[in-house]
Amino acid sequence: MSRKLIPFLILNKTPRKHVIFTEKKRKKIKKIKQDRSLMIRKSREVDKIIIYKPEVFRKRKLVTEKVAHFWTLNFKLFFSSWSLGSFH
Repeated sequence: MSRKLIPFLILNKTPRKHVIFTEKKRKKIKKIKQDRSLMIRKSREVDKIIIYKPEVFRKRKLVTEKVAHFWTLNFKLFFSSWSLGSFH
């Protein structure tokens, strides 16, 4: 599982300062502009939170469709684990 998340970690460390994140109460994904409090709760290493649909990942060729879909389904689990330091 962590193997599939490696591209995300690399993307997160780049100067673009993006983090991909899903809204807690909705499965629907949408863009969110900068929100300090939400950002600080989820990650202290990023300046901005932007939510992308899987199609946007495919257009920008950041990840494959399969990985984008995997990310869409697993962000809650990923962030809860990542914030505890299990991916560092």
